[in-house]
Amino acid sequence: MRSRILTLIGFLLGIALIFSMFSAYVRPNHHDALSLFGLVFPYLYFGVLFLLPFLWRQHKMTFAILFFLVILGVKDIFLYVQPGFKVDDVPLQDLQILTFNAMMGVKLVNEKHVLSADRLDKFKDLILQAPQPDVICVQEVNDIVNRALDNLDYPFYHRMKDRGAVILSRYPIVEKGLVDFGPRLNSCLWADIDVEGQTVRIYSLHLESNRLNQSSYEFLEKEGYESLEAINGIRDLITKYPKYASERAKQALKVKAHIEKSPYPVILCGDFNDPPMSYTYNTLQKGLSDTYLKHGRGIGTTWTGAIPFLRIDYILATPILDNTSFECLKSNMSDHYPIKASFDMSNIGTKR
Repeated sequence: MRSRILTLIGFLLGIALIFSMFSAYVRPNHHDALSLFGLVFPYLYFGVLFLLPFLWRQHKMTFAILFFLVILGVKDIFLYVQPGFKVDDVPLQDLQILTFNAMMGVKLVNEKHVLSADRLDKFKDLILQAPQPDVICVQEVNDIVNRALDNLDYPFYHRMKDRGAVILSRYPIVEKGLVDFGPRLNSCLWADIDVEGQTVRIYSLHLESNRLNQSSYEFLEKEGYESLEAINGIRDLITKYPKYASERAKQALKVKAHIEKSPYPVILCGDFNDPPMSYTYNTLQKGLSDTYLKHGRGIGTTWTGAIPFLRIDYILATPILDNTSFECLKSNMSDHYPIKASFDMSNIGTKR
């Protein structure tokens, strides 16, 4: 009986794992659930891995199939976990980039919803810790966040009314614009930045949010596990995620088309609102290097909730830009962690 149960569980997990692998290559629509399988890829992968020792003696055929899937998924699990713990030393002379979803400044205000001097200092210390970033890309920006960003004293910036993305720079901005998603907070701004005679195009990107209700956030934070609210949270997540994954796919294709026309090397920063095993990430990452994969260490979580492996913030770059470091800055200043990367630009010209 136990053997049959383990075999059935292994079979179901194996099928789900196959679906999750395919989800990165199939453009989602509003109704299919394939994107949901991609959302839970690391849990399916480690679930199958956990079952293997029990199936070795119980059911050799199932073991062989699942073992093959584990081997096939090794390259994908490294999108979520990188070996090692020590962060590489950051070359101070290199271009330093930071991206951060500021959560509409919720953590910058006090109980009276007034900008707090103490929290503003904490925000400034977080963003400007050494090595100080040369370019800062921020998402979910409102008036409160803009006031905090003005306090950082960056001489060059690109921001637009009714758009939630911002780019701040220590270097001159020679041209700027947006990839138009319509008049919405989720947005994509770009700026061509002159870094001591070399030009690089930098994007600050925030793709469509999932617009979950409070029950969903409580579930994701593990606050609702002992409550019936968790059921509502799961239902809300299952209902909304495929719909907004479809919207993100459209936006990702639009951004990718814009990137492909860039005359300069590109650094794409921001909140994709999708994990690595997704059509969105697969579309945007194609032709670009993921800085976490080169210099990240440990679990790549960028969301502050209790659920691990939720990596939805990225810094991607044209390979000619030599990525020299990556770091995730743990903090409670948002529901996202800031991430930083550095680049050696000495090998590039003015063209890609």
